Amino acid sequence: MSGATGATSTEQSPQQIAEQQLAQKTRYEEAIRRMEEHLYLAKDGQLHLNVRRGSEIGVPEGIFAELQASLGYLNTQIRAGAIRLEEVSLSSGRNIYGQEVPLTVVASGTPAGLAPQAAACAGWTGIRWFWYGPRYYANECLTRNIIHTLSVGAALGWLSAELGFIPDAVVAALAAVGAGALAWIDDIGGNRGIYWQTTWLGQWGYVWHQ
Repeated sequence: MSGATGATSTEQSPQQIAEQQLAQKTRYEEAIRRMEEHLYLAKDGQLHLNVRRGSEIGVPEGIFAELQASLGYLNTQIRAGAIRLEEVSLSSGRNIYGQEVPLTVVASGTPAGLAPQAAACAGWTGIRWFWYGPRYYANECLTRNIIHTLSVGAALGWLSAELGFIPDAVVAALAAVGAGALAWIDDIGGNRGIYWQTTWLGQWGYVWHQ
């Protein structure tokens, strides 16, 4: 999986970088909302869209193609038995059957539901699989560790090993956003941690607060 598209500039302020992340989030969430209205469970047990072009529903063609390709990849994983449809969330956090999908983490190869962390470590740590891609959550304690590690210039390999369940490409993307912007995003969210959203193919991504 590749990292986010569009590298951040060291000349930009943390607030400017955070605003870019918010713009990315807003742009894709609107496309996801529109496409999700046309998502359905087919007889083959997979998720499909009943539209073929983004122009039919007011979604930019480039974004539509990315999300459609990501959905196609998800379906290959469902067919292979790597992911169960019940584990896949719509943007509401519920699956196609209307059931709430718990946050999960893959640590030692065994997914396990996570409860909210203690007050000192507000937020969640784990993964949620959406039809358009995985979302990686870091609670406040882990977020502060990420920010500190990046601010002192520690090697990304070390940080990747510490995070474990977060892919190296996502760690690199967080590093590209930078410690200052991550702290700014976390602060405006009330210091409850952050998350990274991407597609199944890693074509884009953004970070935002929980």
